[in-house]
Amino acid sequence: MKVFIINMAKDVRRKKDMQNQFDKLDLDVEFFEGANGKLIPPDEFSKIAAIEKLEDKEKRPISELKGMVGCTYSHYLIYQKMINENIEVACVLEDDIILASDFGDYLSYIEKQIRKNEIISLHTLLYNPILLNSDRRKYKECEIMTPEPPKIRGTQGYVITNYCATQLAEEMMPIKEFPDCFNRYHLFCEDVQIRVLFPFIIRHMWVDSVRDEKSSTFKNLINMIQTYRVFPLWNWIRSRRRSINDKFIHQFIIIDKQPARHIYLRELTKIRFFSKL
Repeated sequence: MKVFIINMAKDVRRKKDMQNQFDKLDLDVEFFEGANGKLIPPDEFSKIAAIEKLEDKEKRPISELKGMVGCTYSHYLIYQKMINENIEVACVLEDDIILASDFGDYLSYIEKQIRKNEIISLHTLLYNPILLNSDRRKYKECEIMTPEPPKIRGTQGYVITNYCATQLAEEMMPIKEFPDCFNRYHLFCEDVQIRVLFPFIIRHMWVDSVRDEKSSTFKNLINMIQTYRVFPLWNWIRSRRRSINDKFIHQFIIIDKQPARHIYLRELTKIRFFSKL
């Protein structure tokens, strides 16, 4: 399976982090240079982004949303590449993640099991309860499951077919939703089905997103700690963020009509990751 890793040209350290992980895996990987929304010329920017709709939806000026527009455009360009090069199935990753050590095995399984009209999320952010229904496709500790309702978010990693890439590409431009809003694109593309591989086989590295355009003295300090990886603050920040995120996510997952609080945390411990952080 083709693997695309979205990486901004300026994020050399992130690229190195990802390359170090993929050096341990036998996969067809391509670093795809992400679009920097702040560097897109104004005339081109106005063509690819529905500025008024985005400002109204996010309640923020477009100057604070350029990073998100660039991120969304990057995913769109990958879909176009899949269409133009007739790539049947691809894994799309962002460059701020930690992979399971058996990541390649899981991708091979997904490639055999994925249906034409499916997007399979490898990590998701949840803000409302969802029920994960078994789809009877299980490999090792993980299972492809159907979320109801399909209100999952997050683009840290997912597997997408050429058919779904085509459907989404037709609806994405001009950009009026951000790339992690699969639930909204799902409404536009009724035949596109969202699935989740659970437990997740990638974890967020917990560095600040390139999309965040806000700035403050405190945030600049945190950015400095992350940029230079000041020990032990760097490790503490990442561990704390991940712990909070795990506890936050698991309260929304329901399996077999039962809350998955302990299931989620227990299952995560069964999957080996390249880094404990």
